[in-house]
Parts: sequence; structure tokens; C-alpha cells
Amino acid sequence: MHSKSRGRRLDYGALVTEHDQLFAAKWIHGQRSPDDTILGNPDASSLADLGASFAVVRQMRIVPIDRPALITLAVAAGLPLVPVLLFVTPANELVGDVLKMLA
Repeated sequence: MHSKSRGRRLDYGALVTEHDQLFAAKWIHGQRSPDDTILGNPDASSLADLGASFAVVRQMRIVPIDRPALITLAVAAGLPLVPVLLFVTPANELVGDVLKMLA
């Protein structure tokens, strides 16, 4: 992992941790005013939004493509060549190659 992105993840993780602790203190441990109700309160929404944002940050990569996406791209690029290969390859060679792959 690149040290700059690791630093960003650590900073963002510290922010999320602090937010989670403040939320827990207020809503789980009862450190809130008696007039506060969680229904309609923006605290729960901010907790969900921050958690979703942190998940996105954790999944960020230096190169924005992963193996399944690369395979999909390669298949999509190669698929139009299949009819051309079928057209220029003699049938007996094609059947022989398929049988070799299945064996």
C-alpha cells in the first residue's frame, strides 16, 4: 500500500472513530439532553453517511481497475474476433484444438 494513501486512510479512520465514539456517548450511553430524540435527528444519518464514505475510502486503489474488471474488458475486446477466427481457421483444426482443450 502506498504510504500517502495509507496516511489518508489512517486520518479518515481516526475521524470516523472519533465520530463513532461521540455518537455512542450521546445515544448509547445517554449523554444527551432529555429533549433529544433519535427519530428525525441528523446524528444517525451522519453516522451512516460517514460509514459509507469510509467504506469507499478503504476500497480505493492506486490503479482503479481490479482483476475481474480487467478480465471482463479483455473478453469484451476479444469477443468480436471470434467470428474472424472461426472464418479463417479450418474446421478440422478448430475441432482438434477444442478436443485438446477438453482433454
